[in-house]
Amino acid sequence: MPSNPADDVFPDGSPVNKSLVRGLFSDRVVLRLEDADELRAMDTNGANLFVIDGVLWQYDPSDTTTPDNGTTVLVSNDGGRYDRFIAEIPYIGLIPQGRLTLTSATPVMTTGVSGAATVYYALHTGNLLPITPDGTGFKMRVFSQLSNVLANSATGKAGPAAAANNTNYDLFAWDDAGTIRLTRGPAWTSDTGRGTGSGTTELARLAGVLVNAVAITNGPPQNKGTYLGTIRTNGSATVDVAFGSTPASGGSAGFIGIWNAYNRTPVMAEALESDNSWNYTTASYRAYNNSNSNRVSFVRGLDLDIVMAEFTGGATTSSGSVGMATGIGLDSTSAASGVRERIASSTSLQWMSSRYRGFPGLGFHYLQALEFGGTNGTFYGDGSAPASWQAGLQAVMTW
Repeated sequence: MPSNPADDVFPDGSPVNKSLVRGLFSDRVVLRLEDADELRAMDTNGANLFVIDGVLWQYDPSDTTTPDNGTTVLVSNDGGRYDRFIAEIPYIGLIPQGRLTLTSATPVMTTGVSGAATVYYALHTGNLLPITPDGTGFKMRVFSQLSNVLANSATGKAGPAAAANNTNYDLFAWDDAGTIRLTRGPAWTSDTGRGTGSGTTELARLAGVLVNAVAITNGPPQNKGTYLGTIRTNGSATVDVAFGSTPASGGSAGFIGIWNAYNRTPVMAEALESDNSWNYTTASYRAYNNSNSNRVSFVRGLDLDIVMAEFTGGATTSSGSVGMATGIGLDSTSAASGVRERIASSTSLQWMSSRYRGFPGLGFHYLQALEFGGTNGTFYGDGSAPASWQAGLQAVMTW
C-alpha cells in the first residue's frame, strides 16, 4: 500500500514539522500571511501562492536574482522570488512608466537644453518598468531615475562606445545582476536606419514589447533590454532640445533630439526669421533667407505619429511673370512637400502659407522653410514690424 505523505508531516506523538506542512500544501492551497515581512522571514521551500492584504503573490522558480522591491517582487528568507499576480493590477500592463529627458526629474521638458551630456529616464506616470530576467517574459520592476552619460561606454554600462557626432542611438533598460541600467545601443547605420544583425541596434518583439534583437556590448544580452526610445546627437556628441521660440537672424532652428517609445506628449518647435527683408529673384526653391536655420529638425525611433507643420512667409515683387512662393521641404532645401501657395506680381506685402502633413519616416529628419523667387522679388522676416508681422515655420509632433 503506498505511503501517505501526511504520515511524515503528522507523525504520532511527535511535534508537527511546519516546513513539511508547507511542502505538503505548497501546490495545493493558498496560504494567507499577515504582511510582507512574514513572507520575507520564511523559508518557503517554493510554496506556490500566498495572499497578503488581499493581494496574490506567486512563486517564480526561474528567477533567482530580482531584488525585493516591496511592490511587484518579494523575496523569502530562502531566496524564493514571489511576483505580484498581474491580474491584481491590470491597469499596469507592460507599459514603461517613465520618459527620456535631458533635465533631471523633469519627464516633460518645457525649457530647451543645449549640449546635454547626460540623458535621463525620469519617472512620469509611475515608477514601474517591464524588465525581462530571462528573455522570455517580463516582470514589472520598481525603478528610480536612470541616467546615461554619453561620453561613457564600459563605465556604468553606458554603451558599446562613447557617443559619436550627429548620430542616432536607441536606449534600453535592463537588469544587470539586480541593478536596472539605462544603456545605449550601437550607433544607427544611417540617419534613417538601425541596420540588422550583429553589432546593430536591431529591434524585436517579446510578448509585444520591443527589445534588442542582438546582444549589446556593455549592455543587455539578446532580448533582455526593453526599448525606451531614441536620441540624436549634435556635432559635439551631445543632445539638444531647442523649441526655437525666439526669432533670430537666419531663423531660430528648432531641434527635437529625443523621442520616447512610450508616454509621448505633443511638442511644438519653431524656426522664426527676424531679418527685415532680402532679395531673391531666381525662379526655384531654396532655403528661406538662404539659411538652413529656418528649419525644424527631429528624430523618430518609430514612424508612428503624424507630423504637422505650417510655414508663413511674406513677399513683394514689382514686376515679372514669375509668381513668388513659399513651401516646406522634407529633408530638402530645393523641393517642396505638401500644400504651398504662390502670389502674382504685387508691390504690396503678401503673406503666403504652406502646410505639411505626413509621416516623415524613421530616424532623423528636418522640415525646411523654402522660398521661390521672381523678378525684382523681395522676401520678409518681420518687415521691421515684429509686433505685426512674423515669418516662421511651426512644427507639431509627439516626442
